[in-house]
Amino acid sequence: MERDSGDVVYDVDGDFDYANPDASPFASVCRAAPCGLLGGVGGFLEVVQEARRVGMKILVQMASGVSASHPHRRYASHLLHFEDADGKKQILYGGETLGVLPQETAILNYRKLETWQLFIDDLKMWIKKFGIDGVRISNAQELPQILAADAHALSRKDADGQFHYAAQDIIMGEVGL
Repeated sequence: MERDSGDVVYDVDGDFDYANPDASPFASVCRAAPCGLLGGVGGFLEVVQEARRVGMKILVQMASGVSASHPHRRYASHLLHFEDADGKKQILYGGETLGVLPQETAILNYRKLETWQLFIDDLKMWIKKFGIDGVRISNAQELPQILAADAHALSRKDADGQFHYAAQDIIMGEVGL
């Protein structure tokens, strides 16, 4: 999966490196793309082709969360949030916690059907586009990771007396504990 390696940085000799080459492989910015640092789509297809040539099967590991620092825009509306002690809406960090730091990954809101569909779409892309033979879902025994909704935060009213969160946000547990 694509990780948070950052932009390609070229030196004066034309050699290149990545802005963050040591990015955790467990903090994927996009679950639907092979890691560019490791060759991207072209490199992955070469690996698949060579594996097929020697009779190997391809198994990909897929996480339920995404990178907390630079997730692809397709995940923005699916991030799970909480309100901190000051009442500020924050991304809820965690998930599989396979990364070096617990705040590397963000939890997605699996109360939303669209979040599940995105997970399935990401998975199907690997099967259709790359012809993988199987997938290992990280911590599958803990899915779905659905945390209790923060009823206090979700029932907050704005200064005009109207509820801050829409009924749909409340039902979907837009803010977790």
